[in-house]
Amino acid sequence: MGGFGGSGSRGRVNTLNPNATWIVNSGFVIWYIGVFCIVHLSILSMPFLSTSWAWTVTNLAHAIVTFYLFHWMKGAPVPTIEDAAKETQWEQMVTIDDEEDPVRNKKFLQLFPVIPFFLAIEYSFHHNVHFVINLAALLLCVIPKIPGVEGTRLFGLNRF
Repeated sequence: MGGFGGSGSRGRVNTLNPNATWIVNSGFVIWYIGVFCIVHLSILSMPFLSTSWAWTVTNLAHAIVTFYLFHWMKGAPVPTIEDAAKETQWEQMVTIDDEEDPVRNKKFLQLFPVIPFFLAIEYSFHHNVHFVINLAALLLCVIPKIPGVEGTRLFGLNRF
């Protein structure tokens, strides 16, 4: 099995698509958290934003950027697989055996948006406006990652 990584049969990652392999590397989680912290500290350093608004803006920015990069933008930077042109980044992160158990970093990406949501709510002292904005951001991050929603194009948007 020269084109596939890993020695076990369970949860092996499809390495034929280099567009999807960078996310399953062991250092991805550390890199992701580091980038999130740097962005948050940059937003927090803006003197015109309070701490509650800084957390809300960070959460909203995270939601919009990850939605665009993982669930809207299609294709691969290197034309390796024909199907990659029709799939989003999230859809390209599949296991060989198409098991229901996704790879570890995919689970991390599914669960991580909950942490900024709770932090933003806590630092905004449960203010209604912040809650609605942060809940919308959380839903924008979580709903597209539900396994039953993969490949679904709501209202026909982004289907081509």
